Amino acid sequence: MNRLADQGTSRKRRAASVFLLLCVLAGFPGRGASAADPYVPTEKELGKIRGKLEKLRERLDRLWKKAGVIRIPEDRFLDAEIYAKAGEWLLRYPGEFYDKSYVQKALKVLDTGLERASALEAGKAPWLQAAGRLARAYRSKIDGSVQPYGLVIPKDYDGKTPLRLDLVLHGRNGRLSEVSFLAKHDSPQPPTRKHFELHVFGRTNNAYRWAGEVDVYEALASVERQYRIDPARIVLRGFSMGGAGAWHIGLHDPGRWGAIEAGAGFSDTIRYARLKEVPSHHRKALHIYDAVDYSLNAFNVPTIGYGGELDKQLQASVNIREALQSGGFRFSKDGLNWKLDEIPADGVAGLRAVFLVGPKSGHRFHPESRKVSAAFIRKQLKARPAEPEELRFVTYTMRYNRCRWLQVEGLRKHLARAEVRAVYKKEKSLLVLSTKNISRLSLSPPWEIARIELDGQQPKLKKVSGTEPLTFQLVEGRWLPGLLSNPGGRSFEKKHGLQGPIDDAFMDSFLCVRPTGKPMHPRAHAGALQELERLEKEFPKWLRGDIRTIEDRKTRLGKGGTHLILFGDPGSNSLIAELLAEIPAALEWDSDKLKVAGAGPFDPGSHLPMLIYPNPKDPEHYVVINSGHSFGEREFRGTNAYLFPRRGDYAVISLEGEKIYGRKAKTSGFFDESWQPPEDLSGSEQ
Repeated sequence: MNRLADQGTSRKRRAASVFLLLCVLAGFPGRGASAADPYVPTEKELGKIRGKLEKLRERLDRLWKKAGVIRIPEDRFLDAEIYAKAGEWLLRYPGEFYDKSYVQKALKVLDTGLERASALEAGKAPWLQAAGRLARAYRSKIDGSVQPYGLVIPKDYDGKTPLRLDLVLHGRNGRLSEVSFLAKHDSPQPPTRKHFELHVFGRTNNAYRWAGEVDVYEALASVERQYRIDPARIVLRGFSMGGAGAWHIGLHDPGRWGAIEAGAGFSDTIRYARLKEVPSHHRKALHIYDAVDYSLNAFNVPTIGYGGELDKQLQASVNIREALQSGGFRFSKDGLNWKLDEIPADGVAGLRAVFLVGPKSGHRFHPESRKVSAAFIRKQLKARPAEPEELRFVTYTMRYNRCRWLQVEGLRKHLARAEVRAVYKKEKSLLVLSTKNISRLSLSPPWEIARIELDGQQPKLKKVSGTEPLTFQLVEGRWLPGLLSNPGGRSFEKKHGLQGPIDDAFMDSFLCVRPTGKPMHPRAHAGALQELERLEKEFPKWLRGDIRTIEDRKTRLGKGGTHLILFGDPGSNSLIAELLAEIPAALEWDSDKLKVAGAGPFDPGSHLPMLIYPNPKDPEHYVVINSGHSFGEREFRGTNAYLFPRRGDYAVISLEGEKIYGRKAKTSGFFDESWQPPEDLSGSEQ
């Protein structure tokens, strides 16, 4: 184990030196103490950790075998299982012994796991009745991994009265691991709050993107299953990286939150990350994540933006405020702060936002600003109507397509700005909507609707049951009731959860399929396996879960319930060969010729195609070819703003040289709304 630890130390030292140099050159804050050499535990210390881990694993294995007999719900079992994972992951990545204290943290965490396992053996789970700070866990749909979260439970919680919950997103912490997270949240703390706090792990440091974003929702769902939470009083809060996460998740999904509080962080990419020479398909992809593009959605949720007067990350909230001002909302300075000229009266829908600046403050939340923010949130939670009568919603992608009782079901052009404004006129039982770049809508208003006015048209209302939504589709310039299936005879439409790009497949359950046949070209085959190996290596380290793999001869293209990530070529992977016959317009590939989305031909011996597409045999899921995440270790070690899609829906990579990670694509772009090659390939990089 010393040898492994020494190797980890060497790797860490080299990576730290490179990272610090990049930080100096780019002007980004480094990862602090994490960039220093890690502590190398002694054999005695490692022996103690291994010994406790073995005891915990043996006890959990016995419990699992008896779980059905002694009736242990999985949630409770996972509350002990997470402590074993923490110990195992620390031993897997010895570079995460960031200092000597991690030895004691690991022993403490394993002791807590043993205590919980013992309680479960006795048919008890005392932490379920505890108040104050504690840690719990859930199993993720993405990879079957166990993920932790922290809770602060009010002293007076009675299990009957729904309470407010603050969902807190942590800042970037280069020392963060399962061990340090659990050690922090198992620390005794008097329960001083009158509401719940949920502290998400976020799969460490990724600004709550991709699997980190899913972690927010899965942790929240776990809490809502087991505690009485008032859904109208869930407040999303974060600072620094957590502030970036609050801007991202709060403005992309504004109907989910009672209020959002975003401190510092970033809300754009090109300016914050100082990117230059950004390819067009990267610029399009940035519309997926740049929160500033979604500023209008603050109309639908009370919003606090904060930054210290001396903090460069103040720019994040400045971006949002200036975008709102460009949209016609008026703010005036109140000291250092910015407030709306007119704040709507209680019970009336409208923008409710304030932008605070901490006087003479750097990268911290000024105490007085915190008081102002807390008072604003309390007032808005009390005053906000359950269902506002006006919504103003903007999106660029079907990934983020809903706001309260309004859901966008289709865009005319993906990754272009789409807007909808909906106003309910109670005296007439009339719902008036205006749209831009939207082709399909679904509405579930909580009021009686006698008429609909949609872009000046008055489509007939189709009789529906009380729970069935009102749906409309734009056909040749006319809004018609109902949603046609396969309009125009098209097989697929980009829709929520099935809109790409490649990275989107790793936000839900996925299964990697390893080739077993004879490849057409050795170099291309090696490149495909290189991508699989990179995913196998990087996903556990940076997203804290192991990927699941299966051989092509042991599964089928039509196996439902998961996205399939296929590696190889039509000769080596039978599922790729089967797929080619189903998607000829998207991919043509044999031993002599390679064309992707109409681009090419390319030499299949020296080029590797990558793409995402609806699985023709399981159309609610994706099939991906030869790609994991389109960013990697370099981006994870750098600023979180780097974690945006690099390959679009498809790409062709040259295999010249040793590595393909980070190489500029020969062609890359996005399929159209029907998952067909774009008519104009000028939007692709070639």
